[in-house]
Amino acid sequence: LNSCPWEKQGSIAGIAVRCISWEAIIWEYFYYLDEVPQDSWRPKDFDSFDIVQKLLGEAKVKQLHIAFESAKNNL
Repeated sequence: LNSCPWEKQGSIAGIAVRCISWEAIIWEYFYYLDEVPQDSWRPKDFDSFDIVQKLLGEAKVKQLHIAFESAKNNL
C-alpha cells in the first residue's frame, strides 16, 4: 500500500510529521479486530474506531473490509 509515504510531508506545531490516510488507519483497526477481542478493548479504542468509521462512511468501511479480508486470505 502506497497510501502513506515515508517522507514527513506535514507539520503540527512546527514538528514534521508523516501523513496517514483514514483508509490506512481503518486497515490497522481491521488487524486489531483480528488480534484483540473487543471485550479487551479500552474505551478509547472504541471511540477512535467509531470516529474513523464515521469519517469514512459505512459504504467505504465495508469496501475496505472486503479488500482487507481478500488480501488476508491471499497471504
